[in-house]
Amino acid sequence: MELALRRAVKVRETDVQSQDSWELISEIREVERKLAYTEEWFSLEKDENLIDACIYERESLCARYRYLISLAKRQGISSHPFRAGM
Repeated sequence: MELALRRAVKVRETDVQSQDSWELISEIREVERKLAYTEEWFSLEKDENLIDACIYERESLCARYRYLISLAKRQGISSHPFRAGM
């Protein structure tokens, strides 16, 4: 009985870790998508003030991306590379 409980707890811990990993990967991909969008916006923008906004948005997203990647590395999470347009 005790062994069965230990296994059940271990399976739940694995499920929680898997869910956390999936959420982190999803968040990284969302930031990558936003970065791709911001790069496109920057290349098309004509207004100086909005160009500045693009630059600040990109810097903010890059900082968030670095944080998420370091978090994933600490947790030993890896995934396939992001491809824009997918």
